[in-house]
Amino acid sequence: MTSDEVQLHLTITEAGADAERLDELTGYLMRDLRDLGAESVERAAGQPAPEGAKGDSFTWGALTLVAVPSFLSQLVGFLQAWSLRGESCRVKIKTPAGLEVEFTPESRLTQDELLALVEELTAGGRAPSVPGVSPPGDLSWLRRILSTHFDEEELRTLCFDLGVRYDDLPGQGAAGKARELIAFLERHGRVNHLLEVGRLQRTDVRWE
Repeated sequence: MTSDEVQLHLTITEAGADAERLDELTGYLMRDLRDLGAESVERAAGQPAPEGAKGDSFTWGALTLVAVPSFLSQLVGFLQAWSLRGESCRVKIKTPAGLEVEFTPESRLTQDELLALVEELTAGGRAPSVPGVSPPGDLSWLRRILSTHFDEEELRTLCFDLGVRYDDLPGQGAAGKARELIAFLERHGRVNHLLEVGRLQRTDVRWE
């Protein structure tokens, strides 16, 4: 692995899936990634294989992948499309630096969000080291939360509870308004206020 390559850990889950099904999904995904052009993708080493199984031990539903930056855009688009094939299949990517993103059938990232994710991965996949507090200038993880889990009406309610006029925010659509809301609150040192209100409104969302 060279200094400009990115290492990713991929985890596949499916509601009600047993070990045999996860093994099958892992094989499908590994084959598809290789067909896509991933030159270094393997099953993740870890838990022992079942009794009687041949080959090295590995972790069910897990892969490790090393990708060059030019491949990342194609990769994240593919993973999103792959997760949409079934009603309960999820694919999570995680970097050694702590960035985690999960692709699910219920939440589809916009093109802007996919581009932002590629930029984060290219930069080394760094995530906030403390839940709810981001490094300077790195609030794209929070923007993804709002864009993915809040529709326009819910964003209006969030702005009302924060004392921000939704219609005064620049940007078009829910994704644009979410971006500008975060920028406004960051300028005024109120990002933690957004996290507090957001957690009260949406207890089903992981605000980290």
